[in-house]
Amino acid sequence: MVDAMRRIRRVRRPQLVAHRCAIPDNRWGNGVNGRSDTRAEARIKLKIGPSDVSNIELAFCNFYAPGNAAVEAAIGNDITVEGAIELLASVVAHRAWFGGSTSALVQNGCPIRRSDPLPIQLAANSGPFARIGWTISGPTLNYPAGNKTVHSQDSGSVNTAGASQVLARGAMAAAGGSGGTYILPAAVLGIPVKRHPSVGFLGNSIAQGTGDTTDGNGNIGFIQRGLYSVNWGGQVGVTIPSICMAVGGDVLANNLDNLISKRAF
Repeated sequence: MVDAMRRIRRVRRPQLVAHRCAIPDNRWGNGVNGRSDTRAEARIKLKIGPSDVSNIELAFCNFYAPGNAAVEAAIGNDITVEGAIELLASVVAHRAWFGGSTSALVQNGCPIRRSDPLPIQLAANSGPFARIGWTISGPTLNYPAGNKTVHSQDSGSVNTAGASQVLARGAMAAAGGSGGTYILPAAVLGIPVKRHPSVGFLGNSIAQGTGDTTDGNGNIGFIQRGLYSVNWGGQVGVTIPSICMAVGGDVLANNLDNLISKRAF
């Protein structure tokens, strides 16, 4: 019995394993600028933390944290998501499955929707891409938005007729619409060979990086920049995985009860 309990304690649970994840602080939609698209796609450059990882999961949410508000808000509509992990060599994109399906309905206000674990291994300090597709049922509906930094290798599009590029490789084309959506994943989870720190940070516009410019690695604000290159576990210049949960105008009182509930998922 004692040996069995020890084995249970040694079972490793998934943790955050990639840098450049974020919780939305806004929503984009309702016919803004006359848009008529019903699909948004993005290819997001990630950075894996200081350990090899396996059992990769993509995580999505369908809420946002509005500035200076004591409660989080639903995006306003359901969204269908699909995703994949593209390895740096661009040889293949590994599809994320959801209970055996190629896509998942993320209901309005859903705090977290995780994919099935992907049977792949990502090397420590490597830079794969998350390929993400969001579909809404009409152009007046909303996508998650905000807290999106831009890496020089990111690409994306919004469109109505373009075929899915989630399983393609390389930069995404405009595909019948326009480019530049860059919706970040809420989290990229996995099981590291060696457990390491990971960070979800709250704060106001200073933590969020308002007024800053994105560096060459897709970081904005002092927290993301600081976590990108640290000395940890005898390694020099490794990245600590993080989720940006900051929002302009946020105050401590907002996070003592309501807001932390969903953003802590």
